[in-house]
Amino acid sequence: MIYNLKKRNKHHNLPHGKENKHLEDSIKNRIGYFKRVENMMDAHESMQKSITFRKQILDKRAQANHQNEYEKLRGILAHTVVPQQTTNTVKTRLANLEKLGIQALPTQTTA
Repeated sequence: MIYNLKKRNKHHNLPHGKENKHLEDSIKNRIGYFKRVENMMDAHESMQKSITFRKQILDKRAQANHQNEYEKLRGILAHTVVPQQTTNTVKTRLANLEKLGIQALPTQTTA
């Protein structure tokens, strides 16, 4: 039997009690489709989590590299005799690293 499925006010014109049967039949007939959709949604979610995790690792690595470089340069200035030209270059780099550190500190304290 063919039913008129023309939409009126977001309701279907099916005989009383047939709405649930129609929905169950459509799900049974399209079980492969629903499985593919579910798998696709899971893949997108795991990809998003993977991207977020990778970004966090790269940010932490960059922050650690900057911190190590800053400590190394401070050690060079504090414990050795360095020519004046090199001292100016190191101080300039230290100032740049401090600017980067000021930007990176809020993310470290919130984590």
